[in-house]
Amino acid sequence: MKRVKGYVFMAEPPYYKPNVNFLFGQGVDNHPVLFEEELSTYPSISKAVNGMEEFQQMHNGAKNKGIYQVNLRYAETEEELESLKDESNLVVILMLKEDDNSLFSRRTLFGPRTTIDDGGTVPASRLMLKEDDNSLFSRRTLFGPRTTIDDGGTVPASRLRYNGYQTFVRKGNRSAFDRVLYCYGEIRRQGQLPCVIGQLNMKKVKEKNKKKSKKLNKLKK
Repeated sequence: MKRVKGYVFMAEPPYYKPNVNFLFGQGVDNHPVLFEEELSTYPSISKAVNGMEEFQQMHNGAKNKGIYQVNLRYAETEEELESLKDESNLVVILMLKEDDNSLFSRRTLFGPRTTIDDGGTVPASRLMLKEDDNSLFSRRTLFGPRTTIDDGGTVPASRLRYNGYQTFVRKGNRSAFDRVLYCYGEIRRQGQLPCVIGQLNMKKVKEKNKKKSKKLNKLKK
């Protein structure tokens, strides 16, 4: 079972639609990168806070939406998939090869579809980006269940940033696994794209007060 654990910060960029929040982790050069893009995290809360501060300095007007602890795991074999059958908070992850130069997302998490118009379809032309596009509109995106946002797609899923980071859970008589399996099947059928099923848990954590920490350090000295 492949695992990704650590801390990320959530931010609302000033140049995007209101109430659409992005998750950021630590890039190879220590600068913030989209969590969906690299599936990378910060090793500590303090480093995630520093990343948020750097992001706000780079993007004037960006709103701090908090620090989150994330735990993502996804199945790479049939046996590992079996272990998720009784679990909740499931997602579908589109997994194209790293050297795939297609315009479709190389790594995308899918969850239930909502009713926000995110200006994209999954998978369809409005999800596509130009190959030289270096904006925040990542080709790798997290997807979750549809709820109240219509993003115009035909796949029964929404990008997590548009559905409030909701994952597949039990709904009525349908288990989380049944729901995510249906989404998985539709992505493979409609897009004929490789994907896997995983579990994403997110928990908001308290940010440490730097001023208090400095005072405590002085007292200790």
